[in-house]
Amino acid sequence: MKGKNYLKKEPVRIVEDQKIKILFIEDNRSDFRLIEEMIRQLRDNKLKVIHAETLREVIDIYREKKYHLILLDLSLPDTFGLKTVSTLLKEIPDIPIIVLSGTDNHLLAIEAVKLGAQDYLIKSKIDGEILQKSIYYAIERQHINEKMKALNKTLQASEAKLTILFENAPYAIILHNLEGKIKNANKEAEKLLVYTHEELLSSNLYDFFDIKDSSEIKSQILNNIKKNYLF
Repeated sequence: MKGKNYLKKEPVRIVEDQKIKILFIEDNRSDFRLIEEMIRQLRDNKLKVIHAETLREVIDIYREKKYHLILLDLSLPDTFGLKTVSTLLKEIPDIPIIVLSGTDNHLLAIEAVKLGAQDYLIKSKIDGEILQKSIYYAIERQHINEKMKALNKTLQASEAKLTILFENAPYAIILHNLEGKIKNANKEAEKLLVYTHEELLSSNLYDFFDIKDSSEIKSQILNNIKKNYLF
């Protein structure tokens, strides 16, 4: 499963009354049938289970059918343990994963979640309703994470644009705190004051004025802050 990432596609969205397609990666057919029957007996059931027995199968299945969530057993013919989680998340980073294991191991569960699994459930300790809730919650958390990532990208792009405008402004700009400590300055400010960037960052804005002017400027700044931002 090295090299090309065949599974990196846009996340599948759920619309009202749409079946939620679950890919259950499990090589024990008895366990698969048990979970499948558990889901079939749910009221208001919107879950549809697709079966795969190995991680390698997942690539071909995903090419043909999109799905919303993966139920993952950690012991498979072509992988074992936490490596199963890390490998799958590398191949399919945008689909929530719930580990469905026969091993009741608290430390293993914690490590699986740290790697990126949305939940860790014990096969012998769940019923249909518990599984259904875990699936719904995992999908919703994944959507929230995607929105946060999109917002972060937008914020980073905005910050990059602001930095460019700041650095290339045709006039001097100095950013400072209430005490006058200079936090940043653009190239025009360096030229105007004949200071290096490092020297400005170790300076205080008010030191560039005489004592009387410095006091008046500080007073004006504080008054403007109170007027515009304090209620």
